[in-house]
Amino acid sequence: IEVDASNVAWLLDMASYLEVQPLQEACCEFLRSTLSPEACVDVLLLAHHYQCSSLQSEGVQYIARRVSSLLLLPEVRQALTKLPAALLSQLLSSEAFEVDQETELICLASDWVAAAPQDRLPLLHQLLPLLQLSLLPAEAPWSQQQFGACTT
Repeated sequence: IEVDASNVAWLLDMASYLEVQPLQEACCEFLRSTLSPEACVDVLLLAHHYQCSSLQSEGVQYIARRVSSLLLLPEVRQALTKLPAALLSQLLSSEAFEVDQETELICLASDWVAAAPQDRLPLLHQLLPLLQLSLLPAEAPWSQQQFGACTT
C-alpha cells in the first residue's frame, strides 16, 4: 500500500480501526514528512486523534519553535483556534516554545477562546498558568497597538 496525501487520512482511520500497527506507523511517518507551516496544525490534529504520540510531540515542537512566524499566516492562525484544549495546553507548556514577543502567547490563547467563547471561557483558568505572563513588561502600559493583532 502506498501512503500519499490523497489517502493518508483514510488509511490512518482504517489502520486505527482495524488495529494494523505497521500501517498506522507508515501513515504517521508519511505525516511526519509533510510537517510544514501550511500542514502542521492538520498533522497535529490527526496525530492527536489517532494517538500517534511521537508524531503529536513532534507536531507540538514544530509549532512551538515557529509560533511567531506561524501566527503571521492567517490560515494557520485560524487553524490553531481549532485545537482541543488538551493540545493547546500541551503546546503552551512546551519547553520548545520560542516567541519573539511574549504578547504572542496571549494572542494565541485569546484567539483560541474567542473562537468559541461559551465553551472555552470556562477553560481559561487552565490556560492562564501556562502563559509566560511574567515575561511581559510590568512598567509599560499595554496599548491597543500591542494587542491589535490578537484578533483573527
